Amino acid sequence: MRAYALFAHCFTCSKDLAAAQRIAAELAREGIAVLRFDFTALGSSEGEFASTNFSSNVADLLSAADYLRHHYQAPAVLIGHSLGGAAVLAVTGTFRKCAP
Repeated sequence: MRAYALFAHCFTCSKDLAAAQRIAAELAREGIAVLRFDFTALGSSEGEFASTNFSSNVADLLSAADYLRHHYQAPAVLIGHSLGGAAVLAVTGTFRKCAP
């Protein structure tokens, strides 16, 4: 793989959003692996939706990035749709500080 990307979905979506699948497939053809994940209590994830908020979504995103960092390499690309885009923007400064 040339690089790793992380995809954060919208508020009412899941990692299985058709657009997310197409984006991931196209990036994979270019040698970029994409981790798509579900925010807590959405899609295939567990948890109580009533106990989630934007901060918990940001924490989920950071956890997914940590998973990539520890098992493969840190994500070089962050992609977000709607709420996922806002979460990506919220953590961008964190990733810049962690870059070598």
